[in-house]
Amino acid sequence: MATILIAGATGLIGKELQKTLGEHNTIRVLTRNKKLCSHTNIFYWNPTTMEISADAFASVDCIINLSGENIGNKRWTTKQKKRIQDSRIASTRTLVWGIETYGTSVTTCIWGSAVGFYGNHTTNSCFTEEQPPGTDFMARTCELWEAEAKRISNKNIRNIIIRTGVVLSNKGGMLTKITSTLPFRVLPLFGSGTNNIPWIHIDDLCSIVTYVLHQHHFQGTFNAVANNNSQLEFIKTIQHAYSKYTVIIPIPSVIVQILLGEMATIVLTGNTISNSKLIDSGFTFSHNNLLTTLTQELNNGTDSKS
Repeated sequence: MATILIAGATGLIGKELQKTLGEHNTIRVLTRNKKLCSHTNIFYWNPTTMEISADAFASVDCIINLSGENIGNKRWTTKQKKRIQDSRIASTRTLVWGIETYGTSVTTCIWGSAVGFYGNHTTNSCFTEEQPPGTDFMARTCELWEAEAKRISNKNIRNIIIRTGVVLSNKGGMLTKITSTLPFRVLPLFGSGTNNIPWIHIDDLCSIVTYVLHQHHFQGTFNAVANNNSQLEFIKTIQHAYSKYTVIIPIPSVIVQILLGEMATIVLTGNTISNSKLIDSGFTFSHNNLLTTLTQELNNGTDSKS
């Protein structure tokens, strides 16, 4: 049994990860809400001011950081882009400082990053962990974010970065946004639909975190992607999995760009991401078939709302 401190524990991934890891480990979480810190497993931090509780690190074996402003919640104004970057860089910097100051028992750090590291563009390449970052906003954000994690000077600490694709869950994220139009029997298709969506089921993502935690020789970066499908394949598969009459409504790229501005890149572009490193290490994905995965998610909650 390990003692694990999680930052970003109240998000979609964090909540599921708490359930998965909590079965066999002691879980602690960080919060910005001081009123919640009366609970024995909840500790205060404020990355904006570089504050973090020393008690949070007592006897902690592993740190997991999932913190960061949601990239799809608001239009990417200059102010919002700064919030997106600062939320990731400041949280990582604060945790690294806390580990080096108080984390004498820490042996493993797992940092959540994103496949946006490779850039939001569409090419024929398949991106592996060894390839350099892209040049757009999200790529630069991931690059700066990961650079902070690599500042840990203690060579006895395993440092693992997980670059995650689009996380599929009927409890939130991209899937619930797309399927929110199903009650009206329509599905949106943004642009040509030829862009790839590298995806992973939330259960597999939690399994990957558990896997790398217990593989004590693991270090470095891993792509967390079960498969890659085009946006058009995604929409058609949702249509098939839903099993009720729906119409696909194409939304021209120019309209998407007018509505979303620079943020349009995350729905109009996308790359193929390799998962060979994880598979070659011995990890097995439980959800890598798109139709099976979407059918399960729709039947387990999304379509019950219609």
